[in-house]
Amino acid sequence: IEVAGTEYKLQFPGVRRAQQILDASKNLNGTFSNEIYNKALMDEVIVDPKTDWDYWDEHAGYMEVLDRADTFLGKMLK
Repeated sequence: IEVAGTEYKLQFPGVRRAQQILDASKNLNGTFSNEIYNKALMDEVIVDPKTDWDYWDEHAGYMEVLDRADTFLGKMLK
């Protein structure tokens, strides 16, 4: 995908790992945590360039890239 002039490569981590990411994206009270989920997307789905919280402090497109990574993961699980 291309966002804000940067090309991002996405990788499907496999069905089981994708389900584990979804299951692990809940905070202590059991509600879904975007922070936990987005960290997992950065670690395991967005593979190039490598992104983390510091990366997004200096680059545009955080929400668009993460939304598109989420959509990509969801489509792979259909």
